[in-house]
Amino acid sequence: YEKVKSESIQIKTSLEETINNRNLELTRTLEVLEHLNEKLQISLNQQKAILENVPMMLYVTNKDGIIKFFNPEAERITGYQSVEIINKMTPVIFHQEKDLQFCKDQLENDCGYNISEVFDILRIKSEKDEMRNHECVYKTKSGELIDVVLTLTPINNVSGVLTGFFGV
Repeated sequence: YEKVKSESIQIKTSLEETINNRNLELTRTLEVLEHLNEKLQISLNQQKAILENVPMMLYVTNKDGIIKFFNPEAERITGYQSVEIINKMTPVIFHQEKDLQFCKDQLENDCGYNISEVFDILRIKSEKDEMRNHECVYKTKSGELIDVVLTLTPINNVSGVLTGFFGV
């Protein structure tokens, strides 16, 4: 009986030591994660301040072209409020139909593309690097036509997979 009791105490002591060591490791890991989260939050706040206050129109879309970010300058220039645009519209709304049709015809006839979605026009031109400092005419919410210089850049994740577009 004494031998079993002694072995039980040794096992209990060993387990308690293992648990205490593991708890210490988890506490250290949590401290590191909290520190990294704080640094990340500071960085995100800085980026948000820049994006929301830069004096030029900026928007970000997902890979399907749906606008996910629309800065205050974009609101001012286009007349659209973010709530009207974000998660509802693509940048196609700013382009004139005749310009889109011209680009579609050019891509289909000259390059052999089959374009089914209108945003594909902008996506293909961007991927071909034809949307860098591209002069075009935007149509505002009120119908006013304004000259703009557009750069539409693909956004890829760390694996190189397309996740969206950045429009300036």
